[in-house]
Amino acid sequence: MSATHTGDRQRGALATLSQLARQLRRCRSNGGDLSLVPQVLVDILDCYKVLLYQYHQLDDSLSIIATSRPLLLEQQAQRLAEGRMLASEVLLEGSIAVGELKMIPGEGLDETYSQWIACPILNAESRLLGVLEAELPRSVEATERHLFQLAADLLADHVGQVDMHDRIFRSNVYLAHLNDITQLVSSQQEVPAMVEVAATGLHEMMGVDEIALYLIEEAVPLLTARGGTSEALPEMIRVTTPEGDTILGSEEGTEVPIGTSTLDGGHILTELLRTGSGGARGILLLHKSKASGPFDPEQLPLLSALSTHLCTAVDNATLLREIHRQATYDDLTGLVGRRHFLSEMKRERERARREGRPLSLLMIDADNFKALNDNHGHPAGDAVLMALAQELVKGTRAVDLVGRLGGEEVAVLLPGATNELAVVIAERLRSGVQQLKIPWNDKVLGVTVSIGATTLSANMSAMALLEQADQALYAAKEAGRDRVGSQYKLEPIQAEGS
Repeated sequence: MSATHTGDRQRGALATLSQLARQLRRCRSNGGDLSLVPQVLVDILDCYKVLLYQYHQLDDSLSIIATSRPLLLEQQAQRLAEGRMLASEVLLEGSIAVGELKMIPGEGLDETYSQWIACPILNAESRLLGVLEAELPRSVEATERHLFQLAADLLADHVGQVDMHDRIFRSNVYLAHLNDITQLVSSQQEVPAMVEVAATGLHEMMGVDEIALYLIEEAVPLLTARGGTSEALPEMIRVTTPEGDTILGSEEGTEVPIGTSTLDGGHILTELLRTGSGGARGILLLHKSKASGPFDPEQLPLLSALSTHLCTAVDNATLLREIHRQATYDDLTGLVGRRHFLSEMKRERERARREGRPLSLLMIDADNFKALNDNHGHPAGDAVLMALAQELVKGTRAVDLVGRLGGEEVAVLLPGATNELAVVIAERLRSGVQQLKIPWNDKVLGVTVSIGATTLSANMSAMALLEQADQALYAAKEAGRDRVGSQYKLEPIQAEGS
């Protein structure tokens, strides 16, 4: 081949590269179709065949996305899978690769040569986007390496633009899904429901099979809630650094490193949930099966954002639950408090009137409780109240409501109970309390109660029911304490509309 002929061919190729640039711009405006690029390069660079590969960062692999010999695509893909394509060497080395010069047998002057060349397609940040590979009907000279590099650079600009467009599009889709998931999480009031809706959303969004939430108590992650389509995640975990140093948990737990890793053949992502002050609140563990593939690095920042939101939602739910508990229950005895008890009493009164059902009420007061406090101290009085509360809950039915109205005064709401049944229940409670033996220091304390029983009659308000029970209690105390008094005016309740 003469130098003049080579120079002419190279000048023609350089001129045609500008045509390639224009064609790539047209491809970009048509959605980034690269199917015609290999054939264009065959014509420009005088090649036997050209292949264009896309690089997949997720699993560090290549796939053929365009070829000048589409009929041989299956064969070429098989050779790629077996690592017999020059592009595989580029993937390993990250630089231009040139294959061995091969002679194609012929007769006399008909003998020809061929050689493969493969060039990485890199974006402006030197991130690998793909590989351009070609077989030339001659040996690859330095000037042709340069031409091939120019073609790869043109493709890099085009593929980079398409890649950026795709990444922005995917990011917007992910953000939209993430926004939907966070709104659903925020709408839930219970932690298990939060985890379940997050699991459902992430399964649809990125193929996550299971989520498990471990909240930390005394430096131990405890499984609090799980959701998803599998139960591959362990009950007990030991959270470590990527190097294997323990952060949280005990040796009995399954080791899960922070970040992405594998577990029993599947892929897991371990996220540390941090409070606003930077402390560890819990661990969020995500699992994908082997078939679902590893976690996409592009999605990791979104999952971190979801973890932060979930931590906030869990803290809010915990705070609301504690506020509700304080508003509902008495801290000392665990019985419902006065406000909640009176609210439930009004609700049950309306229900009794609506359905024509009986409703009874017991007022209970510890006898001589002031003397007990004076003689043994208030801590002893608190111990007696706690034992009294436990005995009253034990002696009532599942439908009954026991509440502390104040001091040593307790009330029991008995839905569906007639006055006769109310008296029977009151006697059972009085007898049970009488037999209590409450250890206190080196003593054993006891207590008795007086109980007033009453039953709702027609047109009686909730407060009137309470006052009538209080009058029955007063009568029991006047009669000598440690007894049950009953007081009511029987005016049968009729269901509304009867």
